[in-house]
Amino acid sequence: MKKSIFFAAILFIFSVSCVAVNPPVKDAEFSMNYGKKLLDEGKISLAIIEFKKSKAYFDEAGYTYSAFAVYPYIARAYYMDNNADAAIDTYFEALDYALNQGEGKIFLEDLAIQMWDLYGLLKEVGRIEEAGYILDDLEKIYRQLDDLDKVYEIKGERESLE
Repeated sequence: MKKSIFFAAILFIFSVSCVAVNPPVKDAEFSMNYGKKLLDEGKISLAIIEFKKSKAYFDEAGYTYSAFAVYPYIARAYYMDNNADAAIDTYFEALDYALNQGEGKIFLEDLAIQMWDLYGLLKEVGRIEEAGYILDDLEKIYRQLDDLDKVYEIKGERESLE
């Protein structure tokens, strides 16, 4: 009898903890998918709202990596709305977010992907000096990852800026 009560109590605690964690993740996934649908339909402002809700829900659930992965969707939506400055600001916000999470929370490879996107936008709008700084940071990341092909690619990009 004691074992079954103990087992029931453990099961109850486990189910309550799952209920507390899963709704934000489900809401985040719903908002993310709905934002993609809205973006496909050209409803950019509404898509941005959904993507931001998704990021907030992922943060609430403690899904740092997933929250970080929402930033490019927000930036792309701004870009599609002809607002390159807001897209650039979003990528800078993503970099700040990654820095504030601490080491190991955001994979360097994923950080580098978003930095490449930021670099491309900065280059496109003529903010060459800032683009060069991003390349410097990218080179450090790729050296840390021991990806010499990307380091070589960065050197080529640096030459295209001059």
